[in-house]
Amino acid sequence: NTIKGMKRLVGLPFADPRAQKEMLHLPGVTFVEIPHASGGATVGVSVKGLAQPLPVAAVAGMMVHHMGTIAASKAAEQSDTSVEKVFPQDWVVAIPNYYDAAQRRALQAGCEMVGLGIQRFVHENTATALSYGMFKDLKKEFTKDKPTNVMFIDMGASAYTVCIASFEPGQCKVKAAYCDPDLGGRDFDAVIANYLAEKFEEKFKIHARLLQNG
Repeated sequence: NTIKGMKRLVGLPFADPRAQKEMLHLPGVTFVEIPHASGGATVGVSVKGLAQPLPVAAVAGMMVHHMGTIAASKAAEQSDTSVEKVFPQDWVVAIPNYYDAAQRRALQAGCEMVGLGIQRFVHENTATALSYGMFKDLKKEFTKDKPTNVMFIDMGASAYTVCIASFEPGQCKVKAAYCDPDLGGRDFDAVIANYLAEKFEEKFKIHARLLQNG
């Protein structure tokens, strides 16, 4: 019942080539083609021994809700109050740059299924830039007459993204962004694994031939 990699499948129809390609990266996860109002593929899980199909968008919404619960638990510990009192009512969720309109709608529907009120989506690079700029701005490190330009590079598990942001006091502007949705850490892992597999096969084929020839 461990489900992973849902972010790249949200909002993609089961037969979409992007979805089919992504499913190959998720061995052990069962996907089924069942139409659902949220759109996208459906993942099969076992609940009390019975097969239960869940929309990928709903699983993604559960993941977002779970992360919010973890954050609220930490906040409750620090403020000596209950999780319910600090659990957020309004949400701003960071999404990949490559999400299209259908994927955005599907993720919003998935979050609404688990009771989350999504106010806005922002690109992951924008969220990174805002986080960086917030603390620099508090330290008065930006000037109005000479904006500070910063490049942010994100090499994730399945995508590679760069963006350039310009900072002035109290202001952040993303000037440009580019994302390669098919280049990530797992692709480097795959190249290394395939190389080692080829060398292993080559070595033991030679060894087998030497044994065969006496």
